[in-house]
Amino acid sequence: MQIPLPTAPPSLRVPGGPWTRAWRVGQILRATLVRADTPDSAALRIAGRLVRARGRDLPPLQAGDSLRLRVEALGRTPLLRVLAPESVSESTPGITAALRTSLPRAGEMEPLLTHLATMVREGPFGSPGAVALPGLARALLAVLRTPADLARAEGLRGALRDSGIFLEARLLAGAGEAALAGDLKGALWRLLAALKDAGAKASHRGDGELTPTTGSDSDSLHAEVEGALARLQLHQLAALPRAQAPAQWIFALPVGGNAPAYVLELQIRGEDERGAAPDAPRAWSVLLHLDLPRLGAVQARIDLQGEQVAATLWAECEATIAAVRRHLPHLEAELRGAGLRVGRLGCHRGPGPRPALPPPAAPLVDLEA
Repeated sequence: MQIPLPTAPPSLRVPGGPWTRAWRVGQILRATLVRADTPDSAALRIAGRLVRARGRDLPPLQAGDSLRLRVEALGRTPLLRVLAPESVSESTPGITAALRTSLPRAGEMEPLLTHLATMVREGPFGSPGAVALPGLARALLAVLRTPADLARAEGLRGALRDSGIFLEARLLAGAGEAALAGDLKGALWRLLAALKDAGAKASHRGDGELTPTTGSDSDSLHAEVEGALARLQLHQLAALPRAQAPAQWIFALPVGGNAPAYVLELQIRGEDERGAAPDAPRAWSVLLHLDLPRLGAVQARIDLQGEQVAATLWAECEATIAAVRRHLPHLEAELRGAGLRVGRLGCHRGPGPRPALPPPAAPLVDLEA
């Protein structure tokens, strides 16, 4: 009787250097396949760096697939053991079901922000179950960043962190209640729970009296909160890693302050690296969109590769275009002062590209005649 020996998991060798000195044996790394040049050679993105990896018996992978690698040995050419390929497909039943549920319910954030501001300003709330609503509405409006916050790197980083996209990941990582107090999705969930409680208590009053948070007004607010949560879920689904697709994140950041609240839309996307040189820095693009009463709709695209940056803006209002063009020299000086090499900077008339959800990879409706 012949007992087959177990096959060892495939392994890779990568060039060592200063960037690998912090590695430790047993450490788990995450990598993305950029391209497979030969059965024994592949270009991988590890810790933001594009490297050439060599090995044997590599699993069949496609560009965009993810790998978990365990550091087995260090030195001039560290040895990495391939643990398992990782990728997410939108044809997965859970992903498809989430898309089918969220797409028809997704709403915009602006109507909800206006409704909450009115609720806080006009009160009082007569429903027995609505006592907590003013405080929850104020708490949600309090998590909004101001334009001054978003003008600073630390403020923008905090806004992205608390946008609701990463709520579940932060909970799994052990973030405490205090760390999540400013999270947008958490504030929306608390408000939705209070609305449901208020509706349940109002339905048992028996006198049929309508209050500011019952009847059609309550239904409208309830639908707006659910629509905002559905939109957040779509943004979370869009951030899942997909085979043969670059990494991307979509954010809708509500901006507060003294003026009426508005929403800043952002889409951060890693560009396709197939055909890129192995030592080329990762290329990223950022799309922005906002619509303000005085400026009108403004879109922007920012391209960044290593220390090279370029930006193009679009606007439909002539006064806005003129104002942006006047400030472009100041923007260029600020970028150069930050140590960046500045490429093209310009502002054009007309609509530009804006953040958008990627098309589903699998049909959401399956009908048979």
